[in-house]
Amino acid sequence: MTNEEKAREIAREKSQSYGFGLNYDSSVECYESALAMAEWKDEQFSWHDVTEALPPMDNEVIVLLSKVNGHNVGPFYRIAFGHIVDKDVAVDYDGWNIPGVKYWMPCPELHDMAFGEIITRE
Repeated sequence: MTNEEKAREIAREKSQSYGFGLNYDSSVECYESALAMAEWKDEQFSWHDVTEALPPMDNEVIVLLSKVNGHNVGPFYRIAFGHIVDKDVAVDYDGWNIPGVKYWMPCPELHDMAFGEIITRE
């Protein structure tokens, strides 16, 4: 299901459940909000190809690796944490701190299960 189809479905459901009926303005606003939310989700929580986009320098991200210890891992990628490094002060592998990065996605805030605190990576 595409984002547009899902947004139409959400708009239809919410318009009916909130009693908007055929109120065009409310349906359009609900559709636009649902579509914006779906597009934001795609940007934040989907895999990005490294040939199309890179994260900001030193932001820790989740990566899929095509190479491990110098060996290709075939169609099965390995998950790791990685970041883009400053090439002037650190060794890099195509800009990354580890070799073989093919895809990346932003790393969500991680909570320490024992203490209920947010772990920050600085």
